[in-house]
Amino acid sequence: MSRLGPWAACSTLAVVMMLTMLSLLGASCSILSLLLPAAAVDGLPADAAAVSYEGYQVVRIRPATESQLTSLRVVLNDTELAAVDVWREPSRPARPVDVNVPPQVYPMLIDALKSRGLTYAVMVDDVQGHIHRESSKTRRVRRELRRKSAGSIVGTYASSADIVSWLNELAKTSSRVTLHSYGKSVEGRDMTLVKICNSTGTTKPIVFIEAGTHAREWIGHATALWIIDQLATSADADVARLLDAADWYIVPVANPDGYEYTHSTDRFWRKNRSKNNGSACRGVDLHRNWDSQWMKVGASGRPCDEIYAGPSAFSEPETKALRDVIVAAKANVKAYFALHSYSQAWLTSWGYTGQAPPDLDPLLDVAKKGADALMAVYGTHYDVGPGAVILYAASGCSNDWVKEKAAIKYSYSLELRDTGDYGFLLPSSQIEPTAIETWEGIKTAAKLILGIE
Repeated sequence: MSRLGPWAACSTLAVVMMLTMLSLLGASCSILSLLLPAAAVDGLPADAAAVSYEGYQVVRIRPATESQLTSLRVVLNDTELAAVDVWREPSRPARPVDVNVPPQVYPMLIDALKSRGLTYAVMVDDVQGHIHRESSKTRRVRRELRRKSAGSIVGTYASSADIVSWLNELAKTSSRVTLHSYGKSVEGRDMTLVKICNSTGTTKPIVFIEAGTHAREWIGHATALWIIDQLATSADADVARLLDAADWYIVPVANPDGYEYTHSTDRFWRKNRSKNNGSACRGVDLHRNWDSQWMKVGASGRPCDEIYAGPSAFSEPETKALRDVIVAAKANVKAYFALHSYSQAWLTSWGYTGQAPPDLDPLLDVAKKGADALMAVYGTHYDVGPGAVILYAASGCSNDWVKEKAAIKYSYSLELRDTGDYGFLLPSSQIEPTAIETWEGIKTAAKLILGIE
């Protein structure tokens, strides 16, 4: 159901941005920190141009019945509306559907909705304006960081280069942190695993956090960085107990090429940057590329679709490399959290079917208590349950593979703020509260899983 965004008309854009990084793989948390060099490039080549969303509006549609849901799917499948980018998929009656609409098809979409009696409202009336304002804030933060020569990027939507620089500095100053390159992306960027632990030298359970698989979901990257900072620097007793009980493995940017592209060229790019044979459309949806019921449901075989699952399961270097890290550590991994946005949902398996796994009850118990702890901070409500029930059915997802193939019992996907007021354009002012509440939820879940409370 995902539609092609405005980048379809810009398929000839080329971004030539390569990071020169050392490929170093560490075996344990007890070894010396291995530092990754910062990116050499932070910007666009002279012949590239950023995608403009001038005149775009985000429209929320509310199908009230199954019949209206079916009608909406017909509308969104209309080839004349192919430029409409679905941000929130049609799933069930009463659940809002959000779409980013270019000005040239806006009248046609509205006419189609009205003729079918579908209720709608404009949620964001100036998409490019929002992008510009947030970009201006980001540039100010970067200038300030560079002026100071060093500084924290925590609480910001940082560039790839600034993330690498900050992680390098953190590994120098915190004895808890080691950095490991676990592979190369399509465009040759290092993919970084951050290991955080105390220096006991003993084998411990592992809590694994993955973020940044979908490039445009910036709040996931920012939240992962906030959690890394807490684990690395906090003197809080809770953090000490968690580090005594487990090692923490965090991948803050699982799709580095796509993330860089959202900063340089197209803010709403979702996929990686693979070239697809026989198609001008680039990219594979990495969250449909895992070998868990691959291509069964909620995925596409068309390279121009946002949910293109790739030519085969694990066709992409990003998913293959992360799989290998998990396989190598799976005997000790006790919990897995994949951070996405947006919807405010704590999702259990399965994502590809409404049929429950046999151990759903303990999965739900931990998830509900985690969501309760999250809500206790600022009152943010999260729906809890299987992904196929709470959101929509989708196969080839990392958290399902972790449970199904790696046999890690407690595997979750968290859809962070918000529920559509801003969508993927969540203001930077909401990074800190989102990160704080998410960390409370994950801490609570981890304590229950590790048996330390």
